[in-house]
Amino acid sequence: MKSNPLESLRAALVSRNREQVNCAAGALINERAVLGRTWQSIAAALIANGECGLAISAADRLVADLGGDYSSRYAAAYVRYQCGRATDAWAILTQAASFGGPSGRTEQLSYLNFRASLALLIGEKAEARRSAQEALSIDPRSGQAWLSLSEVADFRGPDSAAAEQLESAYRAGASAPAESVMLRQAAGRARHQLKAFVSAFEAFKAAADDQIRRIGSVPRRRDLVGISTGFTPELIGTVADRIHVPHDRAIFVTGLPRSGTTLVEQILTSHSSVNNGEELGFFRIIGEEIGGIDAASFVRWLERGNDPNDLVRLYMHLASERFGPEGRFVDKTVEAGNYMGLLLALFPHAPKFWLRRDPADNGWSAFRTMFAKGVTWSWDLGDIGHRLSQEDRIAEYWTAASGSISFVDYAGLVREPQRQIPLIAGAAGLDLQPSMLSPHETRRTVSSASVNQVRQPINLEGLGVADPYRKWLGPMIEAYTG
Repeated sequence: MKSNPLESLRAALVSRNREQVNCAAGALINERAVLGRTWQSIAAALIANGECGLAISAADRLVADLGGDYSSRYAAAYVRYQCGRATDAWAILTQAASFGGPSGRTEQLSYLNFRASLALLIGEKAEARRSAQEALSIDPRSGQAWLSLSEVADFRGPDSAAAEQLESAYRAGASAPAESVMLRQAAGRARHQLKAFVSAFEAFKAAADDQIRRIGSVPRRRDLVGISTGFTPELIGTVADRIHVPHDRAIFVTGLPRSGTTLVEQILTSHSSVNNGEELGFFRIIGEEIGGIDAASFVRWLERGNDPNDLVRLYMHLASERFGPEGRFVDKTVEAGNYMGLLLALFPHAPKFWLRRDPADNGWSAFRTMFAKGVTWSWDLGDIGHRLSQEDRIAEYWTAASGSISFVDYAGLVREPQRQIPLIAGAAGLDLQPSMLSPHETRRTVSSASVNQVRQPINLEGLGVADPYRKWLGPMIEAYTG
């Protein structure tokens, strides 16, 4: 009896079998099954598997099944955004309004806020401003709209009136409870610009407290040092000697969030042979294949007769789904120090950069940032100090255990870019090109919290950012030094 691909897909989702999910979804796409809005769920499952090509095809089937209406085109744009194709998402979204929508207040807000977010990613600041302001004309207390506007506004100059409106919205509270964190973050940014540091800290602290209340209790202090130090040079060398799958397209850049990783990514992607870069997060999928990212799980996986080349092959396949089959790319996944042992063992020939920044500046920058997902330790100053201390110990271990990691000091980079950038290029196996010395001029999608900073000339503004707030950072400093 011929198997039913939809039933096969459901069974694969229940059993969490990645390959079977991909296979069943591919079969449904190939037979052009009429599944209506089910395609949206299928696309989401494929994105979780890193299968961007199949996910986009599923989204396109959704558009076809629903007759190309507004909601299906919006969903197709969102899938492309999730796959790192913000320019394509922007093109589809801007056309979607011509197909029967958005209709109603909620849908209009969703459209405008998504439009503002995409505009920021692709560097269209004027469009981001326009969309955010239009959203605020519909809902003056939209936290998401204020957060987007705060990315481009000059609250000390032409946007001083907007600063007053933001304060009114802050006092009234966000119109949607889920957007309270965003509204408080936006207020903190505006107050920081205005050098009202006391009230800025209060807003950032309120945003962090909101996160904890909204999400609830989450584990934020894991033994990351133990995970890292379980990988010995002997284990890494034994596995690395077995690797024969080509992986020299990859350039890895890591560090804590807000440590300067996006700047190094921007420098590298300014080279003509580097296609693009992004926070890929594929080691989550590799960890699922292994059953964990620690050394003991990896050894057990190897002892079952598995071939580590299969993991490299999987990673390179997922990278090709994201960036295409040609050219080099940057995997700028923060906190990769947590699985540096796996990275060194599986990708022995790929360049690896690890950013280090002044702990106070790094910690405060993380605390005042609205991360799209994860980084739960950034909500509490004590947890931040603990995480900073862990990062020091992990970096110390790998400094001694491996000579193949290029540690980059953020302060040294921004103080002497003309000297440091050639060193970065050389370590990546790239010839120095003039564009790398002016990375802010490179036009590309930037999908990180540093989206605006890397579009400015390299400067010293990121140094000493914690200084105005040191009197409130006691819990972080104590946890870091204790």
